[in-house]
Amino acid sequence: MTEKELKAQFVAKARKRFRGAVVLRHEDLFTAGIPDISITYHGITMWLEVKYKRFNKQMKMRLVQKLTCQNLADNGFCLILIYEDTYEGPVTHLVEPKNVETWQTKKNHFHVTGYNHDQILDELDRNYFGPNLTE
Repeated sequence: MTEKELKAQFVAKARKRFRGAVVLRHEDLFTAGIPDISITYHGITMWLEVKYKRFNKQMKMRLVQKLTCQNLADNGFCLILIYEDTYEGPVTHLVEPKNVETWQTKKNHFHVTGYNHDQILDELDRNYFGPNLTE
């Protein structure tokens, strides 16, 4: 599985889940630091920077990405969506930008077993887009 494939699956699920939402992938080779995905739904925009952490490898995130995500979070909503391969199997994490440096040790964030897009979307719905807004 690649980061590109995981993003495509997530976006497809988000479009199906949040009918009427504007779900965009932002992949611009000329502008650094823009998060990968945005979901605008019921007047709220959530930005998501997607990362794929391979087993026994360091996760790469450029400083401009960290700063942009933190600025977006300070002024709205932005999370880091991390797909991690572990010895026990895949895990998916939603991490606030302020916690991106310590996400592996503190575990003070939402995480689920597997590459479970539905549970991640449930969490976004519950905590950001509001109760009883989706169908």
